Amino acid sequence: MKLLLLEDDTDYRETMQEYLQSLGYEVT
Repeated sequence: MKLLLLEDDTDYRETMQEYLQSLGYEVT
């Protein structure tokens, strides 16, 4: 499953990427 994060807040994006990747998602 690929997720596209459209949120502009960099800290939010990085946090979400780390969280989702830790769950095994592929983040684009």
